[in-house]
This record gives sequence, C-alpha cells and structure tokens, in this order.
Amino acid sequence: MALCRKLKIYDQFVHSGEWTRQSMVPGYECRRISTLTVGLLGLGRIARNVAKAMLSMGAAVCTYDPYLSRETVEALGVKYCATKDDLLVQSDVISANIPLTDESYHIINADAISKMKDSVIVVNTGRGGLVDTDALVAGLQSGKIKAAGLDVYEVEPFHDMDHPLMKMDNVILTNHVAYQSTESFEELQYKSALYAMQGALGEMPAGAVNRDCREKK
Repeated sequence: MALCRKLKIYDQFVHSGEWTRQSMVPGYECRRISTLTVGLLGLGRIARNVAKAMLSMGAAVCTYDPYLSRETVEALGVKYCATKDDLLVQSDVISANIPLTDESYHIINADAISKMKDSVIVVNTGRGGLVDTDALVAGLQSGKIKAAGLDVYEVEPFHDMDHPLMKMDNVILTNHVAYQSTESFEELQYKSALYAMQGALGEMPAGAVNRDCREKK
C-alpha cells in the first residue's frame, strides 16, 4: 500500500521542507488500490490474509498455486490462474508468499519480469531466493518495474550500502521484520512451549507442517 501511494517519496519531501503538489512530485504514478489486480504467488495462510485485505479495499486478486484446486481458490473470492504466466500478464502488483524450495528458487527472474505488465509493483516478504536480485534491479532501472518492496534478501544481513537498491526512492527495504509485533513475540513464545509439550505427550504438535509424516512411519 505504501508503494502504491508513494509514501516513502512524500515522507522524504516533507522531511526536507518541501510541500509540493502531487503532479510536481517526482517518481512514479500513484494508483487507487481498488483499480488494481493483485497477483499472489501462492495462496497459503499468509497469502489468504493478504487476499482478504486487498479484496476489502476493492482490488481484484488472482493467484497461481499449483497445489490448490480451482474450487478452493474461487471459494475465497480469488481468481484462479492455471499457470504462472497467466498471473504475470494480468497483475499490477505481484507478491511472493511461498516457501523457498528448488521449485520456487528465482520464481521471479528476468524471464518472468519480461512477461509482467509495464509499471508493475513487486513485493517479496517470503524468502530472498524467490527473487533474482540482479533481474529485479534491471527491471527497476528500465522502468518495467515501477516499485518494489522487500523484507527478505538473497544474502542477509543486507549491508551493501553501494547496492543499487539502496539508492532507489521507489524501493522500500525492511530487515526481515514483516512478522514483527508485540503480539507475534508473545505468540511465538507461547506456541513454542505448547508444541514442545504436545510432542512430549506423544501428540501431533498443532503447528506441524508435515502432519502426514507420522502416518507414513
């Protein structure tokens, strides 16, 4: 949302003492969220919350998730994309919300970017390796990508002050803290203790992601 509304650029203007009309502010075009199509790579628990938020603001939402059926996706009010390319060509904003695997490594690369809409916004809050950093920089420099928001990086900590991303006003960078809140820390401690207790009692921990492993054994 901050990228759509150029909040970083406006914030910098006010802090520098400027008070300039929108048409005079440098940078990219602002867009109303309700006019956008948001493409979600993956539709797991986190992405479903993103979809819910975007739908509540009037955006159209589509997803590519090869592990979900059309019926499951459409029941959530989200448009089903049969292929990744279907998502790339129709999305104004593309957000990566999947784990990093051999299959998903560099899922956003030069080829994928070439198929995206002009002036697309790219967001990665999943894992750094989902995005080819060099391809992302090239897309930003050419204008193909209008703006980008990154919470994760291929190399962390991201300390290269000379990196092109560090010098771009149309890029928001945060230090792997998208999850962070007072409540999330409390929940992390509670669930760690809960799952350990459930395991000690011979129960399946509620947060297990490979719940079928027990049956396989």
